[in-house]
Amino acid sequence: MPILLMGGIFVCVMLGIVLLGAWLMQESAETGATELNGILAKPSPAISKDFFEDTVAKVGQVVPIGEKATRTGHSLRIAGYRGSKALATFHGIKASAAVGLGLMIAIIAYCNGVNINMVLMDFIAGAGIGYLLPHRILEMQIKNRCQRLRNGLPVAIDLIVLGLEAGQSLDAAITEAGRELRNGFPEIAQELAWVQMEMYASKSRSEAFRNLSERNAEPEIKRFAQVLVDCDRFGTSLGPALRSQVKYLRIRIRQQAREAARKVGVKLVFPVFFLIFPSVLLVTLGPAVLQITTQLTPLMLGTK
Repeated sequence: MPILLMGGIFVCVMLGIVLLGAWLMQESAETGATELNGILAKPSPAISKDFFEDTVAKVGQVVPIGEKATRTGHSLRIAGYRGSKALATFHGIKASAAVGLGLMIAIIAYCNGVNINMVLMDFIAGAGIGYLLPHRILEMQIKNRCQRLRNGLPVAIDLIVLGLEAGQSLDAAITEAGRELRNGFPEIAQELAWVQMEMYASKSRSEAFRNLSERNAEPEIKRFAQVLVDCDRFGTSLGPALRSQVKYLRIRIRQQAREAARKVGVKLVFPVFFLIFPSVLLVTLGPAVLQITTQLTPLMLGTK
């Protein structure tokens, strides 16, 4: 189709020009004209990731954000995206996904001979799906990160208690626990490192622990931060309080695991009924139905 071919060429040319212009702007701003020959002479492995991230962030800065920027930024911080360009990058991904998915569905509909009005409706539907899809992915990432934090918190509390009972201060115990959990539970190690950096930045312990509670949606992290705040405020012993918390935390995790295990039987009803049960009926009753059909068909037709 000539129109489709011309449209595809136009989109490819415009996309190439935009990407080339963004790359030249980035290189001129960061390295200057004097380093251009050196960059072209040897490959730079950091161009791909930084280039696309900066390009998407620039697209997000152009898109009007609206009043939900604060809520979206808080969700990004909960999911672990706490860079300065996180919000702009997320909105750039939303805009790119909306336009890209909308164009792809519209081109597929146009190639199948759909009416132009329906092509426009398909573009709007695809753009809406692409616009909402990053939010759903972000919610899944928040849920997965909360689960990983919940799994690593008992080990972190045990290490902090061991450090306190060994004579270390709370700051040293938190630092040592974050260092030991860096490979096994990187999410909880990152949160402990944030707490330590905030205390190094002349923030009080209570403020650092409150920030720990605010930037996470996991209830167990909030309880852990509240225990630390209360012990720091009232001067009570921290070891027994943390031991009591980790004891009940493990009980709650065990109860949640048992609850999930008991739900498996209910969740298996639908796949068993719609997938396995028809196969069982086909295997068991199929030969009998064939025999009955073979015997009754001549009688019903009046033949022997």
